[in-house]
Formats: sequence, structure tokens, C-alpha cells
Amino acid sequence: MQEPGSTSRAAVEEVGAGLQGTWLQRVTQELPLDPAPQPALPLAVVAVERYLGGGPGAAGLPRPACPQYCYDVTLADGTCQRQCYLVPPLHRLVQRGALRAGYQVRAVRCSYLYDERLLGRGFLCLEQLEVVGDRLAAATLADGTCQRQCYLVPPLHRLVQRGALRAGYQVRAVRCSYLYDERLLGRGFLCLEQLEVVGDRLAAAPGWRAPPAESRRLPLKGGRKHFLPLWNNEDPYGDLWVVEKPPGQVDVEASKLISLGHLEMSWRSRIHFHPLLVRIMHKSRLRYYGKPDKRLDVPYQAYFEVADSSGMMSMVLWNSLCPEWYNSMKVGTVLLLEQYAIKASYPFKTQATPGDSQMKRFATIEISLNFRDPPTKITVISESMVKPEWRLPEVKYRFITSVCLFWTEHGEDFWTSRWVHVIDGTSNQPFILELFATSQPDVFEHIHPSIYLL
Repeated sequence: MQEPGSTSRAAVEEVGAGLQGTWLQRVTQELPLDPAPQPALPLAVVAVERYLGGGPGAAGLPRPACPQYCYDVTLADGTCQRQCYLVPPLHRLVQRGALRAGYQVRAVRCSYLYDERLLGRGFLCLEQLEVVGDRLAAATLADGTCQRQCYLVPPLHRLVQRGALRAGYQVRAVRCSYLYDERLLGRGFLCLEQLEVVGDRLAAAPGWRAPPAESRRLPLKGGRKHFLPLWNNEDPYGDLWVVEKPPGQVDVEASKLISLGHLEMSWRSRIHFHPLLVRIMHKSRLRYYGKPDKRLDVPYQAYFEVADSSGMMSMVLWNSLCPEWYNSMKVGTVLLLEQYAIKASYPFKTQATPGDSQMKRFATIEISLNFRDPPTKITVISESMVKPEWRLPEVKYRFITSVCLFWTEHGEDFWTSRWVHVIDGTSNQPFILELFATSQPDVFEHIHPSIYLL
């Protein structure tokens, strides 16, 4: 009888075989002209990523009524990993949740598509896939010098299912072992038996070297420069987004600053504006305005409400400044703005409600921050450097998020729950259940409309 939480021999053999495969390496190095041969072993799905498709339709064809999205799937066979293009008929696998990171698949049919713009280069197209398992069996770890694919024992699968272990997080291997494969003399793989998640910021990892910009993974088709989140367009996603910018060390000269009130009165008679010192009072969600027939590299926009002692005004962060600064601009952050632009405000925009009802609002203009025309200079001022004589308004309400709670000293002192509306057939009116995350995290995460619950 197998001990609870131990690794079954079948699972070990399956992962051991997968960790020794070289099918991806062969099929991409030999550049097959015919459909690629089918691999004998399952492949691990490392990532499923979405992006906006390219360009308008061909001449004479109607333009699509809604944006067309593409999907790239990163597969690994233990020796290497490759980014592959998922053909449109297989998109339903992603949309139904049948294909996701951590699953095992077998490439039934695939081909190699050459890019005529780059001599001898192309990518693998997945034309038919068979999902053979949903066990989250392997994790790839890196220490800045090398990386290794390791087997994750079943008791640790809950970390992945709860989102507590994901790509980009830092971990400490508390206990691990090396498992030899008796079929291959002297070869085996590392088994992770106990892990401690110590942070979600890659930049702080000792010895970690961030990949250069030119080596970042980019979408395979359409000439896009970034990926989108899998299920919406508004959340930051990918290594393009900076986690947090450090505060700047600047000497602020109050005599050279301009107030928002003075700016509102004199902006039409100025070409260049004096620096602004403001505090963020409100932050909106990102807005993605990319379109298939537009070629903007990073089509994002974010609205903020900023204030000084004279009042409050809207501020707009545009395009490539969003990945660089959006995560660092929080409610309460103090900013020094230089080389910004001023534009007339959109008249029908919904205005945020100020925390202080006595605060004056300047609604006719807005501050525009962009990477050109002119290139804006932004500096975050540490809260410890804020001086009372600047008379910056305070934020009335500040709320902690669940992400922050996870990293507090008492991070395990709260529960995760879901509200589920259920009908049992005896009435047309649903009753409501509050379900807490229990010892069945996989069941908890896969509750969705139309399923049956016992």
C-alpha cells in the first residue's frame, strides 16, 4: 500500500522518461520540410500565452467584427523548451480550460513554418494535440548560473493550484532528493519534497541575472511586442512589466515648482512647464486599446488623480511608460514630474470622487505622461523624504490587499472562500453557499457554472 503523499512508480517513470526526451531539440534543429514526427513521450506545457492577432483581412474580405487573438504554447521535454504557435482550431482547448500550464500533451500533428523575413528561421505550429494528463509534475528552477527541471511531489501540487507557486517566484528547497532512472545508467532527476516560497520578485534573488531585452520571449505571429493576460486585457502580464521602481534621490527645490492651480490658469501661454510635485489620490485600472489593424507596440493607458495643496487634477500614463511605471504608482505615492505635456480634458470622462470634499478639482485639463513629445521624466519620492512645508494632501483611506496579507507575519490567519449560487430542483430560487478552501484545493479551484456538487 502506498503511503499518503508518496510518489507512485508510474508517475516517476512518466516524469523520468519525459525529463530525458529530446524531441523538441531534434525537430527544431533539423528543420523538417514535412510534417514533424510525433514524439513518443508526453511534453510538459510550460506556458500558454495570448496576444492580439495581426492586420486586417485580405482584400475583398470583411473586417472581423471583434479582435482576433492568437495563442503561443511553450512546450518542454526535459532537455529544452520551445515556443510553438497554436493553430486557430485548437483555441477552444484554451478557452475551455482543457489546455493550461502544467498539463501534459502529445503533439499528434505539427509542422514547421518558416518566416520569409528572417533567413532560416521559423517556428513550430501545433495542428493537433492530445491532452494526456493534468498532473503538475515538473518545475524548472534557476539560480542565475543554470536551470534544472525537477519533479514536484504530489503534496506540493496544491501550491501551484492555489497560485502560491508560479513562474517568477523565489523558492527555497527545504528538502529534496535525487531519483535515479534504472533504465539509463547514472542518470536521474531531482525531486522537490518540501519548498518554501520566499518572495515573488525576481530582481531580488541572489545571483539572478535578468534576461536582456533582446532575449525576451515575443509573440510568434503578427509582429507584436508583448503578451496579454490569458483571460482579460487589463492586468499587467509578462516580464515587460517592471515590478517596482526604486525611489529616486533628488533634491527638490520648492521655488522651482509650479502648483496645479497655477498650471490650470497659465497652461495656454506656456510651451515648457515647471516641475510638479504631487501625491496620487486615485488609481484606475489599465485600459488596453490595441486593435488588429494598428501597430502600436504597447497600446496601454492608465488614469490617475493627483493632488497638491491647490487641488486635484487628472494624470494620464501612456503606452510604453505603463509597463515601466504602472506597478510603482500606488495610491499615496509622491511623484516629481518633469517634461510633461498638458492637454484639454475629455469632457465626458467619469471623475473620481475625492476623499476630501473640500478639495478643489481642476477638470478642464489633464497631465499627459508619454515616452516622447516630450519624453517625460518621473521620479518617485520616498515617504521618508516628504517635507511638511510641501503641504501635500494625505490619503484619507488606505486598504491592504490579500497579496500584502500573504507576506505579513500572520499571513495564514485568514481563509479563502467563494460564494456559490446553487439550485437543487425543489425550487426555482437558488440558495447561496459560502465554501472555504479546504483539503481539496483542486475541487475548490474548478467550481464553475453548470457543474454538479455533492
